[in-house]
Amino acid sequence: MFRTIAEFTSAWQGESGSTLKLMQALTDGSLGQQVSPEGRSLGRLAWHIVQTLGEMGGHAGLTIDGANEKTPQAAGAAAIAVAYRAGATALEKAVTTTWKDA
Repeated sequence: MFRTIAEFTSAWQGESGSTLKLMQALTDGSLGQQVSPEGRSLGRLAWHIVQTLGEMGGHAGLTIDGANEKTPQAAGAAAIAVAYRAGATALEKAVTTTWKDA
């Protein structure tokens, strides 16, 4: 549980930074790899994470510039990583400008 915006942003920067490294490790060739026979591909999972930033931020009363649950999947691994970075940055900005510690 976070008690201050600073606690959240510190944790968010670490977690989103780690996730960005993962996104940047994806290749166009890896996007089609299935995680399990019935499961999503790596590309679909990565895009789901990107979409979730805007979707969950919206449920928390934040307006996040970037992809949301209705945005079609970006073409290519590099575009997914760019979209993630933009969404993660937008989420942090929305939290720090909208929420207060009180």
